[in-house]
Amino acid sequence: MTDNPAAEIRADKDGRRTTAPALVADKGEGGLVLTLSGDWLARTIGSIEKTVADTGESDLGKSVTIDLGSVGRVDTAGALLVEKMSRKLSDGGRSVEMSGVREKDGALFEAVRAAIDRVRPEPEVAKRNRVVAALDGIGRSVYGLYDEVVVGLNIIGSSIYGAGRRVTGKTQVRLPAIITQMDRMGVRAVPIIALMSFLIGAVIAQ
Repeated sequence: MTDNPAAEIRADKDGRRTTAPALVADKGEGGLVLTLSGDWLARTIGSIEKTVADTGESDLGKSVTIDLGSVGRVDTAGALLVEKMSRKLSDGGRSVEMSGVREKDGALFEAVRAAIDRVRPEPEVAKRNRVVAALDGIGRSVYGLYDEVVVGLNIIGSSIYGAGRRVTGKTQVRLPAIITQMDRMGVRAVPIIALMSFLIGAVIAQ
């Protein structure tokens, strides 16, 4: 719940120093005071996100004050993190108050609150006519059946054509070719069939 005091991270291009965000809990007269310091920016809050999350889940009493008077710079990501912590603490029935918010940062926090509270409309689902939907399903089924019939007729036609050529003597039955195909589709297929049978059996047995 308590983080180390702010420490320097690096200097920006304009020469300004960026300090790590920090959160310190102290007992005040009216309850617990969470003092925030450092720069609460998108590139710095990663080091304190877990601390903030743990603080939001902690039992800190009935009254909590979040003091932002020592905060350096804050952007949308930092304001969002602080606001989420405040709301998490409020969900436990506590009285949560923010103090020390600078005037230039007040508008940012208000915008973040408005964005969180904004009710986003549910996406509209296009309504389809039942008759049209039924006809669409029938059409798709018939189209799929057509493809299957074409493939089936192609196989049957090829078989009849090949058998006719054998009967009329235009082609000869080549025993070596038959044995080769039996070897490829029979003997060599045993390992993969055995593996598939084992895996299917293992799944069914679970």
